[in-house]
Amino acid sequence: MRLLRAIAVCCTTLAACGTGSGPTDDTVAGLPGAGEDGGEPAPLEIDGPCPVDARIGAFLIEAQEEFSLVDGAVADGVVPASVPEEVLAEGDCRLLRRRNPFCDPPCLAGQTCGLDGACIPFPSNQDVGTVTVTGLVDPVEIQPLQPGNRYSFTDLPNPAFEPGAEIRLRTTSGRYGELGLDGLGFVPIAPGDAWTIAPSEPLDVRWDAPEDALTRVELRVDIDQHGNSPVSLVCDLPDTGSARIPSSLVDALLGSGVSGFPSGRLARGTTDSLDVDGASCVELSVASPRSVAVRVEGHVPCDGDDACPDGQSCDLATNTCR
Repeated sequence: MRLLRAIAVCCTTLAACGTGSGPTDDTVAGLPGAGEDGGEPAPLEIDGPCPVDARIGAFLIEAQEEFSLVDGAVADGVVPASVPEEVLAEGDCRLLRRRNPFCDPPCLAGQTCGLDGACIPFPSNQDVGTVTVTGLVDPVEIQPLQPGNRYSFTDLPNPAFEPGAEIRLRTTSGRYGELGLDGLGFVPIAPGDAWTIAPSEPLDVRWDAPEDALTRVELRVDIDQHGNSPVSLVCDLPDTGSARIPSSLVDALLGSGVSGFPSGRLARGTTDSLDVDGASCVELSVASPRSVAVRVEGHVPCDGDDACPDGQSCDLATNTCR
């Protein structure tokens, strides 16, 4: 995918939300930018996201509806639980199931369970020096926050970037040396109508479409908010203003479970990535996520009996009328 899934700040995730399949042939190159030595402009290079099983870190520049932020971290390994299982794929969309690795005996403090059932050291965030971001309305310089070596800055105009802005994130010589990642500014996305998920019906999605888009759009739908291993619908879409999600994926999503309050999201943006240490990868997403109301036919979410139809009551454990 070209765009992070997402990600609210908690995804901020960054390690837990990604679903990328790695750089593609659609690299955006040759765009002008300031040279490192003040000389000839250097081209922007936007290579798409990291393979999710190689992503050890990610930075996010996000223009939400009410505020903008820069956030990120780079670890010394991949958190196993952040690598979802692909259940089904069709076209630009996939169904991804959250993994719950199990280890017996349980892992000790400072460890996590690997996908093979063996305990491993929990990946630790690394100091990558000073992070600077240029091309924003206000450039930023961030030092790692302690404890945890996290990079975060929220005192930004909103949106933090202008359409066409050439955004560059650079680090100084920290754990992985000097890192450079690029992005583009754009007009934040404006979703269309609410979505209705119904059996045997495709899901039609619409949004405002820019001209000559170099951006992609990520769609995410979650309808099983209380499942132990919920399945999410995630799509990486061309920024054309509309998409049709096949009914086969809709039916498989419904068949995986429905509970709680469904949620949907569209996010426009660009994602760049950089290989480090030979087998690891760090990425930068510039994104504008927007929530979309989702209704699942035949499912009534609730937080009390008053929300349920006559003859039904609210199961608070699953926030579902039964």
